[in-house]
Amino acid sequence: MKKVLLVLVFSLVFSSCVSHNYLAGSYSSKQYVESKKTYDEVWNNVIDFFSLSGIPIQTIDKASGIIVADNVSFIDSYTREKDGVPIDKSAFVVISTVKDSFGHIYEPSTSKQKFWDISGSFSVRVKNDGVTKIYVNVNNLRCVFDPGKLNLIIPIKSTGVFEKELINSIKE
Repeated sequence: MKKVLLVLVFSLVFSSCVSHNYLAGSYSSKQYVESKKTYDEVWNNVIDFFSLSGIPIQTIDKASGIIVADNVSFIDSYTREKDGVPIDKSAFVVISTVKDSFGHIYEPSTSKQKFWDISGSFSVRVKNDGVTKIYVNVNNLRCVFDPGKLNLIIPIKSTGVFEKELINSIKE
């Protein structure tokens, strides 16, 4: 009886083990573009983009051209990889796949959402040196899966989608 109990306990402990892969794809979140629009036109386009996207701005300084949105949740705009390619091409960030020892995939969209923290910051710099320049970055990315005392740091990268969408909204 003790052996059966020991095997059962051992199985339960190892079935709760969680693993994750590393991201195989190549991702770049830094975007830069020049525009023929005026500084004020670009500035207003960036503000409109954040507003229409529902992204709250924490820092805005028109004189220095800085706009920052801190601690933005990506819980509704994440994807995983398959063969080094994001599964959802419209997601802002990609995370590695998290599996238990039985191969069950854990995702923020499941009932275990409360155990996930997927967040980061958006920063935009608008500059005019005779030409209006726009720099867009997704920074401070954080993905943590914590179903209780595990506190796994999960690899996360920007897919470049946010950056491209913002830049495309500004272009001529």
